[in-house]
Amino acid sequence: MLSLASVKANRVRLLGSFVALLLGVTMLTLTALLLVSAKPQVPQRFSATTVAVTPLPAQAPSDTFPDHPRWTIAEATALAEKLHGVLDTPFYAQAVIDGKPAKATAGNTWATAVLGNTRVTSGSAPANADEVAVPADLGRQPGDTVTILTAPGPRDYRVSAVHDGTELYFRDVPPETGVLAIGVLGDVDPAAVKAIVGSQAQVLAGSELSALEPPGDARTRWIGMQVLTAMGALSAFVAVFLVAATFSFSVLQRRREFGLLRAVGATPGQLRRLLLREAVLVAASAGAIGVALGVVGAPVVGSLLIDAGVEPASFTVRYDPLPMAAAYLTGIAVAAAGVWIASHRAARVRPLEALRVAEAERRPMTRSRWIGGVLAAAIGVLAGVATASADALSMPTYAGLTAMALVVAMSLLSPVVVPPLARVLMAPLSRSAVGLLVRQNAATAARRTAATAAPVLLTVAFTMLVTGMVATGASAYAARRADALPTAAVLVADGTPGLTQAVVDGSPGIVLKPTTVFLGREPLSVMGSSQTTGLTVSETLAAKHGWKWGSTVELTVASGAKVQWTIQDVLPDREVPLGVQVPAHLVPPSVLTQAVYLAADGVKAPGLGAKVLSAPDYAAQADAEEDRLVWTFTLILVGMAGGFTLIAVANTLLMATRGRLNDLLVLRKAGATAGQIRRLVAAETAVVVAIGAALGMVVATGALLAIRAGLSEQMGLPVPMTVPWPTIGVTVALCLVTGFAASVLPLPRR
Repeated sequence: MLSLASVKANRVRLLGSFVALLLGVTMLTLTALLLVSAKPQVPQRFSATTVAVTPLPAQAPSDTFPDHPRWTIAEATALAEKLHGVLDTPFYAQAVIDGKPAKATAGNTWATAVLGNTRVTSGSAPANADEVAVPADLGRQPGDTVTILTAPGPRDYRVSAVHDGTELYFRDVPPETGVLAIGVLGDVDPAAVKAIVGSQAQVLAGSELSALEPPGDARTRWIGMQVLTAMGALSAFVAVFLVAATFSFSVLQRRREFGLLRAVGATPGQLRRLLLREAVLVAASAGAIGVALGVVGAPVVGSLLIDAGVEPASFTVRYDPLPMAAAYLTGIAVAAAGVWIASHRAARVRPLEALRVAEAERRPMTRSRWIGGVLAAAIGVLAGVATASADALSMPTYAGLTAMALVVAMSLLSPVVVPPLARVLMAPLSRSAVGLLVRQNAATAARRTAATAAPVLLTVAFTMLVTGMVATGASAYAARRADALPTAAVLVADGTPGLTQAVVDGSPGIVLKPTTVFLGREPLSVMGSSQTTGLTVSETLAAKHGWKWGSTVELTVASGAKVQWTIQDVLPDREVPLGVQVPAHLVPPSVLTQAVYLAADGVKAPGLGAKVLSAPDYAAQADAEEDRLVWTFTLILVGMAGGFTLIAVANTLLMATRGRLNDLLVLRKAGATAGQIRRLVAAETAVVVAIGAALGMVVATGALLAIRAGLSEQMGLPVPMTVPWPTIGVTVALCLVTGFAASVLPLPRR
């Protein structure tokens, strides 16, 4: 009862802690739900399939997404007859609408439509080689003519049917198209199918059919998993940091109240238990609302991820009670931990401190803050060293750890840094009464200034780190590509996954045609090049498999056919980037060309789905989709963390202003006007934001310098640190505006 009464009596002060906890639990719930929902889905075209039989899967690392192995049609037909199954033979097909390629999809034979329960809504199935069945969203009707791009080039077809699926269906498949799977319908026992196929094939049923997800969707889902994992880690850190800091600040503001309680006989243990019960009561109510908001917000954020291309269209939110419970309990645990740590100092308040307010800031740095700050700084330095020597995959993880550790260190040690920094910032204005008062307030009330600057520090540090990391990496990789290009202009795809053979035939230059082949079950990346005269392998790959000049290698190509190639050259790894090079004409015709290096500028694109870029533009756009996804990832992280921390900035400054109303009232009675008090609070807010922004930039700069060093080591060339200063400027301005709104507007006008 006492704790409930205390909560009611201090509801204004505890409101800030309530808001911080609500935001933290909302972030944790939302990201946890999205994270557990990021599971592979069964492709729509197999939605009615009971069992699918496929070649044995590729043995590849989990972060690579090679094409699925295939059978030749001849091999698969014999097995399909035993199983009474349907051959699934997807191939590249893309409609041209109003002279431009529409959204890329897949082509297949009409016989496979039953595997996804695709039904004709008008017209009839394709009966001739020049007919096609199209999805309803293409906006075509039976009898219309539509141009379809396939690997050989464009061709006009008559629309024979409109259906409710997503693919383009033909009577026949292009030559050398491989079989991805054999689908079996009806009441079929997977064990019986396994008995028929033996150990030479893979049998998939139920949710296992998600293994047939296209490599592009699997890669998008993997990127989405990285986004959600980073969101989860950042959410957890931001939530823990803000909740702990806000509850600790709330306890600090109540030192006079604790002195009065000690004066009437309260023991230190009673004070600690009172604060702990208060924290649990506030956390229980705020956490419940936070979980509800996270549940409501998860589908909205999920839709944004799909629209941004970070998750495939099949992504749906799963409402698992476990992450909700974990977020709720984490909020209570963090609130209790933050209050319990702060309460040890509060419980030692002497009764006389109720009458001596200045005593609250006499010793801003405690032994525990020194130990924690120095330890966090050491961890940040070690993580920075690890960042400078890490590979490309682990570098962002180490950089994030560096920033998190340095944020904690700077927050704990900031009472030492704040006084001199405040004196420097306010030196030009210290001659005025308001400027002098602001400088002295910030310097003497170091704990309060540091606590209110903490959310700004966090906001600026992570905004600068994430955007700077992406910008530095993008400019470095683009510079390396531009330096390596042996051409003046490049012919690339425009609105299509690659260049068709019709485009390539009309473009003199060096043809680059990447594909995947299989050595047994091991996928090998191959670059088909018109400059290569025979099979060439890298020294590393040759050493791995014991190959040498003249060795004969049997490989399975994209059509499922097995071919034997003789190694004609073994070259250093830098000269064979993918590990294997073959003449472009040996790559199956179903594979699209990536690019054509043109001999001169001024060449025009010779057909549909192609454009010409200069070498620098191609270097900048070579990974355009990847860069777009990365920047989307960046904006999601910055937007989410920045949005929550801006609210935390407002929340903390509002708490600080409310906690100082008595001090401001004394100034008012001493003769200060309402305008002077507003200018005083506004100036103090500006100083707090400036201190937080400066400390945040120091933290981010340390992490970015480590990233620059790592990239320079990897590339063997100097890499400049690129920081998007306009973004940082907008972030600081938003913190400033938010701070003014929270600290100045609530002040009385008179």
